[in-house]
This record gives sequence, C-alpha cells and structure tokens, in this order.
Amino acid sequence: VEAAKGQYDVDAKLMANISVTTVVESNYRGNFDGNGHTLTINIDKSGKSDHYMSLFRYVVGNTFIRNLTVAGGIKGRKHTGGIVGLVGDNDALTVSNCRVTAFVNTFETGAGIVGSSGKSRVTLRDCLFDGRINNWAAYNGTYGAAFVGEFSAGGNVTIQNCMENAHWDYNRWHHTAPSWQNAGGWTVFIES
Repeated sequence: VEAAKGQYDVDAKLMANISVTTVVESNYRGNFDGNGHTLTINIDKSGKSDHYMSLFRYVVGNTFIRNLTVAGGIKGRKHTGGIVGLVGDNDALTVSNCRVTAFVNTFETGAGIVGSSGKSRVTLRDCLFDGRINNWAAYNGTYGAAFVGEFSAGGNVTIQNCMENAHWDYNRWHHTAPSWQNAGGWTVFIES
C-alpha cells in the first residue's frame, strides 16, 4: 500500500485475525476483503495534525472494503473513523458486510465507520456499528455519527440495511446523527 501511494489498486484478502498499531499513511485504493476475520487496532494519535486517524487513513479512486470486523480502539484529532478516515473528493467508497466494535475516540468530529467523506460517493451496506464513540474535546463544538462523520456539498452517502447499537459518551457532543454534513447541496439515502 505504501509503495502504491494510491496510484494503482492494491487488492488484499485477510487470511487470519490480526492486530495493528499503525495506520496506513498513504492513500489506499483497491479491494480489501476481510474474509470474515477480525482486525484489532490499537492506535493513539492525538497531535494537532493527527486528522483522519483510522485503519485506512485516506482512500481514493473506487475502493471496496468488505467482510471485516474492526475491534480495539483508535484515538485521533479530527475526523476519526472506525474503518476509514477520509474519502478523497470525487472518489467512491463502498463498505459492505462490516462490523465495528472498536472504541472511536476523537477530539473533533468522528464516526463509527467513516470519519469524513468530503465530496465523495459513499455506500454503506449491511454494516453494524456497536462499538463506543467518545469526544475528548474540552468544548461543545463537535459532531458525532454512527456511520459517516462529515461530508460536504456535492457529496452523496447511501446507507443500506445498516444498524447502530453503540455506546455514546454524549457529554460533549454538539450534534449526533447517522451522518453529519457541513454544507448544503448534499444527499443522504437511508434504506432498510
């Protein structure tokens, strides 16, 4: 993934349960099949530039992530997500048959699955977020979401047959929702 730097697809299939303590810093694009396994993350990054902390920090192109359970915990500064931190503008991400049981701990804006989708097209299908989400900011100006933390004008989010049964630390959340937007001109479809 690091060598590809988002310039070409990297297809991967998880063959066993594994644990990771670092994020993929380069752009990821391709097909990631968890193959029914659990990936346990243990990432604690809270510096001022530690945005988009997630298993896949940035995804670009036309990316598919499927059949994966994410456990453990991740701490980031802004737009922290259980599976993806940020989807590139005008790119596409499909997450299907995934479960996040992880503890998502963010300073500002976070979500159980995707931290921020920008102006991209995101489809979440048959996913479950039943982890925990917390805001460690000292003020009430942040947004939390079960599925997609933030998206911008021109973005499109489709959520199909997904469920949330998470533990929320509400004490500092300004807004909570299935998905949160920061500008007009966006579209969200929630289907069951």
